[in-house]
Amino acid sequence: MTSEERCRRCGISCHPAVRLGQLRVVIPGVHCQFLAYEPNGESRCTVYANRYEQAPWCLSAEEAGREHLLSRDCPYHEGWDDPEGKTRLHPRLLREKAPAIAKQILAEGVPRWVTAYGVENILRAAGYEVLGTRFDENGFRRYQVSDIKPVPEFPVVSIHEEPSD
Repeated sequence: MTSEERCRRCGISCHPAVRLGQLRVVIPGVHCQFLAYEPNGESRCTVYANRYEQAPWCLSAEEAGREHLLSRDCPYHEGWDDPEGKTRLHPRLLREKAPAIAKQILAEGVPRWVTAYGVENILRAAGYEVLGTRFDENGFRRYQVSDIKPVPEFPVVSIHEEPSD
């Protein structure tokens, strides 16, 4: 079987990971600018034939495997799971972990080559407003944020209190 035939087209290797405890978690929408998702859910690289020229950060499957940058159960591992590999969280757990993920992103930044909208979505989900970005000396995008005060959808009034003007 060729390496191309092994690929599930999941796209996980094209996502940077955020460390949460022992897990390397990928965040939906935070991926290489050249990754595209097809209607059937499979992913593809839009510059695959010239990826090493257009995306110098791109690694071969073998290099990515050695660096634990593939999914934990990636077929490239040839019959063994990589306990240090990347994983996706269930949407409910992702929402629950959004504050921890946001803190990690704010502390470390994200590589220049990732799309920004997914990062900004997870920061908003954690209660932050993005005020600006900058790139540090290592090429990582850093975010300037402020806390958002949650606004209830409806005024909260106790049934035991009279509303005040």
